[in-house]
Amino acid sequence: MVSYEKIRQSLRSFTVLLQVIYFLTAIFGVLSVIGVFLLKANINSEAYTSQYSSQQLEILRQSITPFAIFLLCVSLAASILIIVFNFINLSKIKKKDEISYLPFYLGAVLALINIVSNLLTAKAQAIGLLIQIAILAINFYAFTRAKMLNEHDD
Repeated sequence: MVSYEKIRQSLRSFTVLLQVIYFLTAIFGVLSVIGVFLLKANINSEAYTSQYSSQQLEILRQSITPFAIFLLCVSLAASILIIVFNFINLSKIKKKDEISYLPFYLGAVLALINIVSNLLTAKAQAIGLLIQIAILAINFYAFTRAKMLNEHDD
């Protein structure tokens, strides 16, 4: 027989883990937005660019394209939404109410976007891919726990 209380506790633990991950992601996102706008303001300054080689400058310019800034802002907004919905879900878990799948869907989509964008860039890094795959797996596991609890009739 399945212990739904253990499933509830497992879901709570993994939701808290996702909260920590997305909270850190949001902090790094805010710092990245600040860095991008500082870089954008100084990329044409000779005093700033003189310390970089032409190859390094090209990499910096690629990081401040409109598409890169768009992806950064979407990632930041999605992280904040996931944090909000996970807080709501933590309350629902405690009250034994129906749990929303939305933060798990958003987290999975965000992880998939990060995986695809990482693979499409020439600088695809194994550690970044592994982290995103792990986040995708955590979201999937939490989703399956939430689905089990929602389908269970008390």
